[in-house]
Amino acid sequence: MEAAASYHGRTVTGNAHPRERILCLTVDIEFDARFPGKYAGDIPQSVDCLLSLFSRMDVDATFFVLGEIASVYPESIERIAHEGHEVACHGLGHRRLVGLHRDAQERLVVQATEAITRTVGTIPRGFRAPGFITDDRLMHTLRASGYIYDSSIVPIRFPGRYDYHRFPRCPFTFVDDSGNPVLVEMPVTVLPLVRLPISLTWMQFLGDRIYMKFFKEGRLPRCVVFYSHSYELSPKTKRDDKFALSERLYHWLKRTLFYRSTGPKLISFLEAFINCMKANGYQPMRLIDAVKQPETVGLEVPIASLSRPSSAQRRFLPL
Repeated sequence: MEAAASYHGRTVTGNAHPRERILCLTVDIEFDARFPGKYAGDIPQSVDCLLSLFSRMDVDATFFVLGEIASVYPESIERIAHEGHEVACHGLGHRRLVGLHRDAQERLVVQATEAITRTVGTIPRGFRAPGFITDDRLMHTLRASGYIYDSSIVPIRFPGRYDYHRFPRCPFTFVDDSGNPVLVEMPVTVLPLVRLPISLTWMQFLGDRIYMKFFKEGRLPRCVVFYSHSYELSPKTKRDDKFALSERLYHWLKRTLFYRSTGPKLISFLEAFINCMKANGYQPMRLIDAVKQPETVGLEVPIASLSRPSSAQRRFLPL
């Protein structure tokens, strides 16, 4: 069966794959990394824009929510769950969890889980580590807390940020020394040619036309995990005069390079991206549903290979 979609005025066609192709759209709801400090931006407005788009396009998505955000904006998070999307956990306050004492790590995971459970009435089963920085200890902590899957691995090497290039680019299962499953890993998909994450942030950095050229010329896996941030849709109007000059300069560079667009332009591009994926046989679904699909997860990886992050990663400055 042939499908077609329009992208920048050009028609993109594709044939449905005999094995179902899966598109997992994920949104991190966290503090606005474009500015110093804990600034949440206009979360209700951003959530409304995304939910309107997903409803119009008949898309189910996964939202990774900070526990602190769930407590401050319960109505927005409740609406996400009410409209059928998955509410997963992104930690408590975007503080890194690796390198902490085990008790402190467990306490933060439990607090985040409880905050989300109080807000939506169901226990989250998926987790994404703040800054995509994780290790084997955190995986075991998540398993003990009742989580089924993780989506913290970005299988590339990017100095000071990602160092997971040794891991598969398709979903896999972490297993312990006895071969017992620990957690399913749903890694963020990367471009086949330039090995950059498939995300709204990197689309802005490269420009949508250049990004889509790389995107369409490579071979994508059967399951694609796309990520974005809710704050990317918010205006870049907050003043940060009270912070040190070096910190203000750093965040200005981030806004200039990685977050050049906001609002309607990003919504328009996201809509075109979803249409392009649908035209090529990809069915949008929540991560928790993708994990349960036959043949989604096939490989097994020893959890011991998930070594402690480097000191540069542990001092990550989130994009």
